[in-house]
Amino acid sequence: MRRSVIKLTLLFILAILIQSPALAGDDIRTGFFSNLWHHHETGDLIGYELYIAKTSDGYVGAFYECEGGQRNVQVIAPAFDGDVVTFSYGYPDSSRAHFKGTIDECGITGDIYWDEKYYNPEMRLKRKQTYWN
Repeated sequence: MRRSVIKLTLLFILAILIQSPALAGDDIRTGFFSNLWHHHETGDLIGYELYIAKTSDGYVGAFYECEGGQRNVQVIAPAFDGDVVTFSYGYPDSSRAHFKGTIDECGITGDIYWDEKYYNPEMRLKRKQTYWN
C-alpha cells in the first residue's frame, strides 16, 4: 500500500515537471484528463484519471483507476492515429484492459474493453487539473 502511494506521488510529480511549455506546447494530446469524484458517504474515489506527456521519445502516460478500492497507477504507452488514442494496461491478478477513445480540446471520450468484452461504454474524461491538486 505504501509503495503504491509513493509510486503514484512520484509519477504525478514527474508528470507536473514534464508538462513544461517547452515539451507540452500546444499539443492537444497532452495533459490531465479526469472524471474522478469523491463519494462523501463512503469516502471512496470513483472514476479514472489519465495523464499524457510528450517526451523526446514520443508519448508516455499514467492511468489511475478508482472503483471504491485503491488500484495502482499504470504506466502506459499511448498510441495516436489522428485524434484517436489507444493504450493497454493490466494488473497481476487479472487480464489486460484496452482503452480506445477520441481526444479533443475538452477531453477524451472512449471505451474500456477487458478481453474483448465491453466494459465501460462512452466514458468521458474532461481536460482539467489532476484531482490530486
